[in-house]
Amino acid sequence: MSNKSVYNIMLAFVSLVQQRSIDNPIRYWGVGGKPYTAIQTNESAIIAVQRELGDNPLDAVFLVSSEKVETYDAPKTETYGMLTHINFLKKRLIEADERLSDKLHSIGYYDGLDNIDESLRNVTKIAGKIMAYAQEHPQARIRLYADMTGGFRYNSVMMLTIMQLLQYNGIELGKVLYSDPERQTVFDATSLLGLFNLINGADEFVKFGSVEGLQEYFRTAPKTVALGNLLEAMQRFSDAIKMCRTSLIKDELKTLNVYLKAFKENHGDTLQENLFASITTTLQNEYGSLIQGRVTDFDI
Repeated sequence: MSNKSVYNIMLAFVSLVQQRSIDNPIRYWGVGGKPYTAIQTNESAIIAVQRELGDNPLDAVFLVSSEKVETYDAPKTETYGMLTHINFLKKRLIEADERLSDKLHSIGYYDGLDNIDESLRNVTKIAGKIMAYAQEHPQARIRLYADMTGGFRYNSVMMLTIMQLLQYNGIELGKVLYSDPERQTVFDATSLLGLFNLINGADEFVKFGSVEGLQEYFRTAPKTVALGNLLEAMQRFSDAIKMCRTSLIKDELKTLNVYLKAFKENHGDTLQENLFASITTTLQNEYGSLIQGRVTDFDI
């Protein structure tokens, strides 16, 4: 593990402030270990991360804001008077934790439903802003937290895409959160992104014989014997490819087939293993006769 210092950052699509939330603020339970009363949608997730990080709080919060969020006024309140939606959120966050006072950065984006292509161009813009921040801190590891709560419904897809881009460019993933006002709870939704990582890892193995993505996906997960054996067999097969030894590849393909079948028949009941088991048939189909003992030197 790198000895670089860690910079914690967060990304959130900002929602408009609603009058009903001003009239009836939501009291979330267990936000970073204690209750928190929120008016604006994004507050609870951002404060949850800030509290969980304790003495090493967020170094930057990137607030992705539409034109309405940036320029339109939120409903007037006796406490804050007239503020734009983005300034209302900033006011609330700083009020909750003054350490955020110089950490809040707005990123404007197009949120019109009439031009989805233009909206999706924002993905590269937003990811680019965060990568620029990372480049300003080359001696640090950048760890990203994300709030999936705000913005239009399709913004969730944009958020997932942005996180994938950033991970590919070396940004670590901290945690993905979602605030549910009806249940008054902030949920950990990190496993949602993990599914994409699992699929990408399986795809890397099919196309290139690389097992690094799968090893990373299961790095912190509990493993059954069947999964451990399969991952080891996949690693040995990957190593054999790198050494370009045909006879060794043949042997490892046979072993791989044995452990693939064993895992399908006796995998664990965790979410990670169930998800992986659901795509192992595709792995077998993609390798076809190669793992069924009928492989020739020409096939290799």
